[in-house]
Amino acid sequence: MKFNLAVHLLSASAILAFLAASWSPAKSGARVPGQGEILYKANCEACHMTGQNVIKPEKDLITSSKLASESLFKEFLKEKHGYMPAFPEVAAQDKDLHALYKYVRKLKAQSWEYEPATPEIKQDPEEMERPN
Repeated sequence: MKFNLAVHLLSASAILAFLAASWSPAKSGARVPGQGEILYKANCEACHMTGQNVIKPEKDLITSSKLASESLFKEFLKEKHGYMPAFPEVAAQDKDLHALYKYVRKLKAQSWEYEPATPEIKQDPEEMERPN
């Protein structure tokens, strides 16, 4: 009896391992984030949600001149700027720097402007014209 149970458990484990190894998010249709997006979400998104700047709204990311070139972006990341820490580890890795730069440029190209619906203006009843 113990032998049969062990064989069944081993078989079930092998099947689960095979299924886990053969499944990938890309095959299932799930969107797989790229390295730039992963770096952005880990290091930047807390202060720069949707390319904005929650600390200094007038210095948003999507209009920053620091994105004019990858080399300028790299130099910017090497130094601390106000509340923003330096990210020398990202700047030192060309692959990571390129991926992050590409992702942030993609954010810059998107329109994030939000226009709330115009509220209905209700007229004061005393100001309304009275019928004759």
